[in-house]
Amino acid sequence: MIHRRIIDSSRKAVSRGCSLFPNVQYYMVYSGNRDREFLTELAGEVAEAGASCVAIADSQSTMNPEQITPLTSAIKSVLPDGVELSVHCHNLIGLALANSVAAVHAGADQVEVTVGGMGDAGGNASLEQILGYADYFEKKNPRFSNKCRLDSLYDLATEVSKQTGFQYSSNQPFVGPDTFAVETGIHHSLARNIQDSTFDPEKIGRDLNFVVGRHSGVVGIREKLLEIGVDTSKVNVQLLYAKVMEVAEIDGMISNERLVQLAQEF
Repeated sequence: MIHRRIIDSSRKAVSRGCSLFPNVQYYMVYSGNRDREFLTELAGEVAEAGASCVAIADSQSTMNPEQITPLTSAIKSVLPDGVELSVHCHNLIGLALANSVAAVHAGADQVEVTVGGMGDAGGNASLEQILGYADYFEKKNPRFSNKCRLDSLYDLATEVSKQTGFQYSSNQPFVGPDTFAVETGIHHSLARNIQDSTFDPEKIGRDLNFVVGRHSGVVGIREKLLEIGVDTSKVNVQLLYAKVMEVAEIDGMISNERLVQLAQEF
């Protein structure tokens, strides 16, 4: 009985909206906490009433990919041509990207995102993560095609942070200050050789940043010296490595200026 009242009131609200606006989007909030059959019936009814877009909203992050996939498929099956299906995932337990991707594979036409994953509680699906995933894993899949400019993503994220005061975690995917910083020795050794087979940070307006710290190795220190213009043939890199480890244990990351100073001692 209560389901029928929700459907009837939703139809009235959509009809009223259609009398005032050219397009009406209907949100099925807390979708992860609702019965799938009810949501499917509700979606079909509001579409019939005139909604141009129906959104599955995982408002409390209560779904995983295995759950959102059949829900998306079921709802998509009852929507008439011309009515889009959107997905709005929150990220309380870190599944917003995975759930959004699963929903697109299952038939969703639109993914709702925010820059940097800003949003209530755990935040929303992140614009840069969705676009980065689409570019790297789904480039040939028309379901993930979009007209967004990846090369402006980092500038956009930086401006949003500046205007809002919202701070990204140091290693936040794509936009964190240290996300593309490479310190560990084995990564220094391999990063340049495998760069073509991994996500290229230049696509979003960033660069790999090789840094020197207590996890670095001889190869990384030598490459950093070459990068900043130091002639390594005149430096005992093995002795320098031991000194770098000693200093990094106290100071953390070694700046280029400090590395040059240390190199001059050996």
